[in-house]
Amino acid sequence: MSIQFECPNAHTLYANESQVGRALACRTCGETAIVPSRSLGTIEVVSPPRTGNRNKGPNRTLIVILSCLVPLALAVLLSGAFLIYWLSKPTADSDLTVTDDPSTKNSLAQPATNTVNTQEVSKKLRAIGIAWFNFESQNKRFVPVGATRLSWRVHLLPYLEQGPLYEQFKLDEPWDSPHNVALVEAMPDVFRISDTTEKGKTRIQTPTGPNLFFGNETIPKFSTMTDGNQNTLLAVVVGEDKATPWTKPDELRIKPEAAIESLGKLTESFIFGISGSAEPVVLSADMSPFDFYATLTPRGGEAVDLSQLANRSKQTDQKKSPVQNIAESNKARSEKIMQIGAGIQNFESAFKMFPIAMNPTYFDENNRPKLSWRVHLLPFINQRPLYEKFNLEEPWDSPHNLQLLQKMPEIYRDPADPDRATKTRIVRLTGPNTPFKEFGPGPRMREFTDGAMSTLMLISCGADKAIPWTKPDDLPFDENASVACLGNIDGPVILGAFTDNRSAQFDVRIPPEVFKCYVTHQGMEVIASNPYLLSDF
Repeated sequence: MSIQFECPNAHTLYANESQVGRALACRTCGETAIVPSRSLGTIEVVSPPRTGNRNKGPNRTLIVILSCLVPLALAVLLSGAFLIYWLSKPTADSDLTVTDDPSTKNSLAQPATNTVNTQEVSKKLRAIGIAWFNFESQNKRFVPVGATRLSWRVHLLPYLEQGPLYEQFKLDEPWDSPHNVALVEAMPDVFRISDTTEKGKTRIQTPTGPNLFFGNETIPKFSTMTDGNQNTLLAVVVGEDKATPWTKPDELRIKPEAAIESLGKLTESFIFGISGSAEPVVLSADMSPFDFYATLTPRGGEAVDLSQLANRSKQTDQKKSPVQNIAESNKARSEKIMQIGAGIQNFESAFKMFPIAMNPTYFDENNRPKLSWRVHLLPFINQRPLYEKFNLEEPWDSPHNLQLLQKMPEIYRDPADPDRATKTRIVRLTGPNTPFKEFGPGPRMREFTDGAMSTLMLISCGADKAIPWTKPDDLPFDENASVACLGNIDGPVILGAFTDNRSAQFDVRIPPEVFKCYVTHQGMEVIASNPYLLSDF
């Protein structure tokens, strides 16, 4: 199917669908135009219009001369470039050295690329997301109460352990006032994505517009996010060309038909974002612009699952060895366990006991919990909107609560499990001699007489032992088969967390009687230093 459009001088041009977005030159007048997606669409002028008579064509003799000279010039340039490369190429006997000499930074062997550390960026985005949740918890909205002429990033400073910097701002003045503008260069590292960005500018921004979460008359808060916090992006990482002073309020306008292009020139092949559940999200830059726009609208009603889109965008390297894949999975598992452990510590600090709290409505007539401790932990892992959807007085498999099984937060999903998995491998070991029982509320810290530093709080079991995340079940501890009861561990390391939320990493060959010492909380065992407790994997 051909596309008919016009050049700036109103001459008719034709192109096919594969040329959409490309610049084509008019054969009549030489003007350049971008091929639109539809016939007779709006034409973007690339070269400025010529002055004088619009109907006068170019000098045909000049065109013929140029058509001969240009290829010849290109051939000369390419030959020269190849000669330079050949002369500078090291021989087999030469030594290769690394130098910090600035003159070597732009050599032909060193292309100008801008790469970022995905893991480091994700940590920063998660920290920002958690700070935003804490801000919303106190202010009941994602923006300050009252008018402000400073960015949301400034108002998050107290929640990012940047209180002293926050106190230096004059909140009643705009970002570019003589006093406040001097603080632009004091941008915290958490807002820095790449080292090549101009000092004081950030690539982390909130899309703004009538249908988006920010930049309109609707106050951004959880109650206005009807598409679900898990399916809505709060902020995104834009290209270098869209970077803005971090103290300046955002003005990132998004076009629905060109949602990804609206982010600017992305040097990465993916899009970073922060979801409404405070989780960092990585999306493919090749995804549909309409799907991406749907993740930015909090009330669009689109059937888009952000977690599915993110999982589709995971880059899988088929050349990685099984050992590398296991190591990466274990690293991701350990990070999730640490986050859950931090939530448990906050729960214990609030209720003076481990989940579940002592509330009669949370238990049935047999004193068995109606819902898993993982559900009761939701407000402490930035999942309060999901928590509020549960009926805590009904069992996990009631018609209402069972619908929420599909909403398992990503933090509970093992990195090696399917994208839509609703079972979790993060469990507690239960039994008569363990701190966690199958009945009644959770234990109190004073009950851990063996010490919080040597008693396991969480463990990652095998896929064959995974449990529906809302079901009030955990993993029964078998003292006679203390390691085997964990199921099929896919790797050489058993991962967990101690009660003080230190990472627990064990060699799978740990003797059952040694592993048992770490599970019991009142065994009074003297645990000697052993090679089975690992410091890293």
